[in-house]
Amino acid sequence: MNLIDIFTYENLVHLIDILVIWFVLYNIANWVRGTRAMQLVRGIVILIVVRLIAWWIGLDTVSWILDQVINWGPIALVVLFQQEIRRALENLGTRSFFRPAGPSVPSEEIVMTALDQALPYLSRRRIGALIAIEQETSLAEIIDTGITLDAQVSSALLINTFIPNTPLHDGAAIIRSDRLVAATAYLPLSSNPSTSKDLGTRHRAGLGLAESTDAIVIIVSEETGEVSIAQKGVLYRSLKPEKYDQFLRDRLITENEKNRSDVFANLASWVAGSSKRKTATAMMIIPREARVLMRYINSLLRKKWFQLLVTLILAIVLFAYVTGTTGTVRSSKSQQNELITTQTTEINVPVNVNMNENKYYVSGVPQTIKVKITGPSGLITAAQNSQTIRATVNLEKPKIGFQNVSLKLTGLSDTLAKTLDPSSLTVNVSRKISKSVPIIPTYNRDNIASKYVVSGFKISQTKATVTGPSDLVKVVNHISTSLNVPANTQSSINKNIALKAVDKNGSVVSVEINPSSVAATLDVTSEFAVNNSSKETKTVSLNPKFTGSKSMSNYNVTLSSSSVQITGDKSSVDKIDSVPVTVDMNQISTSGGVITVKPSLPKGIDEITPKAVEISITARTVTGSSSNKSSSSSSEGK
Repeated sequence: MNLIDIFTYENLVHLIDILVIWFVLYNIANWVRGTRAMQLVRGIVILIVVRLIAWWIGLDTVSWILDQVINWGPIALVVLFQQEIRRALENLGTRSFFRPAGPSVPSEEIVMTALDQALPYLSRRRIGALIAIEQETSLAEIIDTGITLDAQVSSALLINTFIPNTPLHDGAAIIRSDRLVAATAYLPLSSNPSTSKDLGTRHRAGLGLAESTDAIVIIVSEETGEVSIAQKGVLYRSLKPEKYDQFLRDRLITENEKNRSDVFANLASWVAGSSKRKTATAMMIIPREARVLMRYINSLLRKKWFQLLVTLILAIVLFAYVTGTTGTVRSSKSQQNELITTQTTEINVPVNVNMNENKYYVSGVPQTIKVKITGPSGLITAAQNSQTIRATVNLEKPKIGFQNVSLKLTGLSDTLAKTLDPSSLTVNVSRKISKSVPIIPTYNRDNIASKYVVSGFKISQTKATVTGPSDLVKVVNHISTSLNVPANTQSSINKNIALKAVDKNGSVVSVEINPSSVAATLDVTSEFAVNNSSKETKTVSLNPKFTGSKSMSNYNVTLSSSSVQITGDKSSVDKIDSVPVTVDMNQISTSGGVITVKPSLPKGIDEITPKAVEISITARTVTGSSSNKSSSSSSEGK
């Protein structure tokens, strides 16, 4: 085997796989160590060991219960350790590649030297101080409440930190390893009801931290100058210099290298019975030897090279296990894929818009797009029959106006290669507004039968609400609707008629109308019935009068009704043969438009029906004399 056979692409991928797993395991190990999660890891290890033992000896019920705990445990872990998980995610990417994440053990000699010099100075001058030395449990949450320093611990730094009337003197100083990492930190007060009432706030805060963590907390009283130490929920008060010095050394100074190297020899000697000590003496030695062994193991676990070695071994073992269990499956899938026919086709996929439809309106989104898919024929057939494939436009936080948005495809197998046509859209987003506008109804009076008159025309409501893009809603002038009257109508008509929104030029505006239709009632009676009343009804022609700067020779004019019905006193009605209606040509564009006008009531007339008439004006091209004659006839009455 030569180097070329070793450095293949497949082996390079395997190496990257192992390195990534190594990095993840190393950072998880450093994150877990020194936090509450470490206790959880120990519990998980115990559960796994018990599960293996139960499986080995055939305890089926115990195995089933532990399986349920292990299967559902991750959900509970996310809830119980959400703060630790959030902190780990916040720090992700801000740390160096192999920098330990958890707390490191203090450099005991440096810390002890600084305390030996600082504590007597503070005590003699009765300068209040509160110092917390981090142990296995992380004080990251406490550190976040103070001012970050990250300075080498020294007696001068500690003394200056607690000098009265300085910015850093109030609160607690936190020591991690041989660094003063924070000052002015807030500590939790003791919640123990049996705590002595004569303790001040500084002592209660130190005891509170000692109750919730394994930190060593040193308190110097500013009233008496006495030094007290709190650890594991116990407060040791009024310690003399030699007492607190010995206390701190016993808990901070690690056994020397001689004790570490002799521990295994002492334990082996005790187990083999080769020691000449008496049984009682040997039993007295066990706790000390066990403590030394645990200290040695802990110190070994804190070594960076040891952590890297252990996590590398775990990464290799995990890689070998996963590769061994998935290799056969991958090989089988590869053989199956060779037998599957590859196919290419196009499907139409509906487009969904993810947007607050109560606030915004979007245009430019098609109902469907084309998606080209390539893959196994079985998956192609499934995709063609699927009703769940969607292309989604995300406009949860849209910008007003035109913008380019991408399409996201969902519901399609990742195995298929896909190409969207188009892959993005240019849409126009507008704010959605509403307003109320009047409804103006019309009907064709010319289709009423001879000797019959309209005695009333009404609709179910006179206003409607239009909703849509702000630029379109603003130009809506009114709602137009027309009742279709059949020729030679002799009876009343009741029907629903559709509504349409129009601007001031009569052009239809595409907006939502609520309601979309209204009920219209046209009352038709004979002239005989009307003549027996005190009022007279008469049908007269409409006489349009055109005003404005546009020449009527360039337009064709069509009225929705060439006549209207007037009702009033007999003497007034007899004098009227036509009703004038004024049409302002300046309201229409050059190409024309539709104008809704209301004829004014002549003197002595009580009612005109219909009350409004639609006048359609269209531009035309003048060609020859015949066109001029036609224009003259259309403009007659001007």
